[in-house]
Parts: sequence; C-alpha cells; structure tokens
Amino acid sequence: MRTYCASFFIAFYLMGYGRTNETMDTLSDVMALIAELSDKAGIRFEIDVKRPPHAEEWFCAIRFNGKQADAEHNADLCLFLESFRDERERLETYWSDRAQYDEWLDYQLAYYAPIPLADKERETLTPEERIRRRDMLVAQQVEQAKQKAAGLETDSEN
Repeated sequence: MRTYCASFFIAFYLMGYGRTNETMDTLSDVMALIAELSDKAGIRFEIDVKRPPHAEEWFCAIRFNGKQADAEHNADLCLFLESFRDERERLETYWSDRAQYDEWLDYQLAYYAPIPLADKERETLTPEERIRRRDMLVAQQVEQAKQKAAGLETDSEN
C-alpha cells in the first residue's frame, strides 16, 4: 500500500499539484477564503440565511447551482462537495481512516489542479452610474416579482 500511495504522490507532483503549506488559523482566514471564492470567474454561489424570528433554527448555507450556464466550475464543485460529504461521513463513522481520507482528498485535488481560475473583472463605476444601474436592477426585480405574482394568481384561479 505504501508504494501505491507513493506513486500517487509522485504523479501528483509531476502534474503540478501539491497541497499548499498555507493554513487557516483564524475565523478571519475562513471569511477571506469565502470572499476570494466570490471573486473568481466561473464560480457563482448563493447564500441562504434563515434565523429567528423568521425561522425556528439559525443556519446559513452556501449553495452552488451545478447547472448554472455562466458558472462553468459550479458543476465540478457540486460533484466534489457530494463526494466530500460522503467521504467525510465515512471518516466520521469509522468506515475509513484518516490515511484513506487524505488519499481520497489528494487524488481529488490533483485531478482538479490543472483547471485554472481567473479573477472576475469588476468595473469601477462612478457613484451616479452605480446608482443608475442599481435602480434599473431593482425595477427589473420588481417587474419579475409582479409577473410571478400574476402567474400564481392565474394558477390559483384554475
């Protein structure tokens, strides 16, 4: 088994993959990672928040739409997260050990290592242009909400 693992790590090295030595030591590091993720092109996530008094429990979720056309990396993230959920569960319920989990993770990270990410291009707008665009967006959202409500009324009348 040790030779098998060693050959994986050599292959990972040759492919250009290596786990970084950077660590996440503070909650601020996690928050910075989320902000950095939001700045990457090809990735889009929604943040769902439910908290009292509007919900019984308080929770937040980061949600990736695997079929979102303008976020080409979301499908890969969804596949990884599904597999990650399963592997973490196997580790936490003693069906696998830490070495097996690490081997799985190294394989996954090496597989995706050749896929580069670019930063999103953010426009620098004048305050007037930003407000004009915001107002246009709000008007579109109001119109969509009216259309949705009209569709619901029509459905409920039938």
